[in-house]
Amino acid sequence: MKKVNLIAWSSAFFFSFLILVSSCSLEDSSQAPDLSDATARLLKPDITVPSDYIPGSLNARKNWMPGEGWAKANDVSLTGGALGTGTESQSYKATLKAGTISGTFEVSNFDENGVLEAFAKGDVTCMVFEEDCKTVRMTGVITETNVPGFVGRYAIWIAEDNGIGLDATTDIRYGLVKATADFHCETGFTIAAFGAGAFFEGIDANVKVHSKDCFGDVTGDNGN
Repeated sequence: MKKVNLIAWSSAFFFSFLILVSSCSLEDSSQAPDLSDATARLLKPDITVPSDYIPGSLNARKNWMPGEGWAKANDVSLTGGALGTGTESQSYKATLKAGTISGTFEVSNFDENGVLEAFAKGDVTCMVFEEDCKTVRMTGVITETNVPGFVGRYAIWIAEDNGIGLDATTDIRYGLVKATADFHCETGFTIAAFGAGAFFEGIDANVKVHSKDCFGDVTGDNGN
C-alpha cells in the first residue's frame, strides 16, 4: 500500500513539475525584448569623439554662432535609412535666452510591426545655430527611458528648417556619454558623422528654427 501511495505521490509531483516548467517557458517567451545596454547600442550606434578633443576648448566650426533663439518640432516621423526597417518619432521644444536654456525632448523607436522598442525623454542642454539661419544642433540629457542604465546619459541631433514638407533632421542618437554631448555642443559633429542614411530630408513634419542673430528678438512663436 505504501508503495502504491509513493508511486501516486511521485507521479503527481512529476506532472506538477512539468506544469511549472511549461508555465515558466511561456512566461519567458512573452517577455519584452532585451533592452540591455549592449542590445540598445545596436539600435543607436555610438558616435566617437575625436581623440584630440579637449573639453572646454570651444573650437567650434566657423559656420556656427553661439547666439540665442529657439527650436521646436512635434511628432516628426522617420522611416528607413539608418533606422533599418523600423521607425522613429521625435519631438522637442527649447529656448535659449540670456544664456539660459530651457526645454525638453522625447524620442521613440519602433520595430517594423510598430511595436515600441525603446524610448527616451529628457531636458535639452545645448542649442547652437548655424549662420545659414535654418540649421540647429542640439543635445539633451535623458531623464526617463525604458532602457536600463540610460538615465543620465545624453542625446544629440541636428535639424534644418527648410519649410513645411522640406525640413530635414538626423535621427536622435541617445544613450551617449557626456563627452559626446559636450563635443557636439562645443564643436559639433557633421551630419556625415551620424552615419549613412541618418539624415532625413524632405520630412513630412514641421521643424522650426529661430535664431536671434538672423531674425531678431527671441520671443515670438516659441521664445519666452
